[in-house]
Amino acid sequence: MSAKQVRPTPLAAKDSTVDDGELVRACLAGDEAAWETLVLRYERLIYSVALRSGVTHQDAVDVFQQVVVVLLEGLERLQRVESLTAWLVAATRRTSAAVVAERRRSLPIPDRHDRPSDDRAPDDTIDAVRRQHTLELAFERLDDRCRELLTALFLGDSELSYKEIAARWDAPIGSIGPTRRRCLAKLHRLYLEAGGDEP
Repeated sequence: MSAKQVRPTPLAAKDSTVDDGELVRACLAGDEAAWETLVLRYERLIYSVALRSGVTHQDAVDVFQQVVVVLLEGLERLQRVESLTAWLVAATRRTSAAVVAERRRSLPIPDRHDRPSDDRAPDDTIDAVRRQHTLELAFERLDDRCRELLTALFLGDSELSYKEIAARWDAPIGSIGPTRRRCLAKLHRLYLEAGGDEP
């Protein structure tokens, strides 16, 4: 390696603090850990969209692999990193549709009374999966304190009162409400930055 070449710094495989733009740049620079992080970050989204598009679990594995190959081949041409989630949803839907069509072509034609209904998910279901995935990405990027507070308030097995949270954090009870508002505002900002839509 010459003195002018800079070796990319590998990214931790599950580092949720690294944004997609940084990941894409690292991938393009040949950082394998960044590629692994990018694939892991979007794996659940790709599988969810594939399964909701009517493919079998076995076919979803093939769809995932095909979409990842298309992503690898098209990463340099990605013009707006903010559109990565939407691009992956569209690529997954196209690939899933091709797999479903191929599967149907290879099956014998059933009697018209035995034909299965079109069990693909409507667009709004797929959009809901995309929004949920984007929200999960944003939630992962919150600082620990905000993530803990929002989990305690909204996602825990039992919702804790402000008094219980204040005691757990050794904080004044009057600080919990303002902290909750700031954390929700951060989550909203991170959601929009991750490509989420305004409600």
